[in-house]
Amino acid sequence: MPEKIHKFDTKVQHLKYKVLREVARAAFNDNLLENITEIPKIIVPGPKPSMRCCIYKERAIVGERIKLAMGGDKSNPNVIEVIDIACDECPVSGYEITMDCRGCIAHHCEDACKKGAIFSDEHQKAHIDTSKCVNCGACAKACPYSAIRRRTRPC
Repeated sequence: MPEKIHKFDTKVQHLKYKVLREVARAAFNDNLLENITEIPKIIVPGPKPSMRCCIYKERAIVGERIKLAMGGDKSNPNVIEVIDIACDECPVSGYEITMDCRGCIAHHCEDACKKGAIFSDEHQKAHIDTSKCVNCGACAKACPYSAIRRRTRPC
């Protein structure tokens, strides 16, 4: 009988499936701990990467996914654990000033920000100090040019 074809919406879903399949297979064969370092090489055989800069980073991320598949960090109270090295190339969620900023004189965005996170440069263009921003969105609502948008990580 031919192998059942699985439908995945993304490469990440397929990767997660492969990790769970290989971890379950090794656990079922009672050799998970002996083969734990070989599983990333099975899933990412190389020589070329399919999603990242290199196969070594892909294998490192697979290694982290294997840890999650084996129960994750017991001290982490969150239901979902984030793999930092998998997210390091994604932009951080939050508000950003787009190229639509007209450098208006009124600076409604600055006035709307209660935390003082919005400032203007010498050309009157607005910028966000992310260390002060609390992502409330008041600046975006106040901008008459819709030049401030909320960016979210795709995952």
